[in-house]
Amino acid sequence: DKVHVESILHRLLEDHPALISVLGFTEFISEQPVYKIGKDNKPLLSDKRRRDRIDLIAADVSQISQPSGLPYKSAHIVELKSAGISIADRGIGSRLGEEARKAVEQLNEYQRWLTSIPENRLILEDIGWDLRIPRKFLIMGRTNEFSSNPGQLNEVRARLDEAGVLLFTVDEILDKATK
Repeated sequence: DKVHVESILHRLLEDHPALISVLGFTEFISEQPVYKIGKDNKPLLSDKRRRDRIDLIAADVSQISQPSGLPYKSAHIVELKSAGISIADRGIGSRLGEEARKAVEQLNEYQRWLTSIPENRLILEDIGWDLRIPRKFLIMGRTNEFSSNPGQLNEVRARLDEAGVLLFTVDEILDKATK
């Protein structure tokens, strides 16, 4: 099962953009480098080697048009993790596993960096994407992790929803794309 490796999942989405469209996205940028905030709470702009790369920044199109007449496109952050990584910490409850917690922390940092550092916003504004309130998406794990406790996936999703993160398993993305 090749989607157990994150880089293969990433390449699969790049090669088949229709897979990411099941989440309502019309286009995306892969591996976008972004400036981050340093220990002094200031943007690190001078050292381009220290930039992080966001797995995907994806856009959806609103029914509302911009004053220019072009469609309004809103940018969102997508973090990809391997299908082979557990989402939950254990078989009951909504506590996240270590990799899922790290992914949520990453999403929160990316959101902060994108919305608070003007140089990051400009990258997306230049292609016509708005970045006021990006949603955060986490794609990881397998649905069968919850086969012995099906309600647990909903518990985990509710907990992540409170943190502003939408969770989809790799299986769900693939299933939606094939229907």
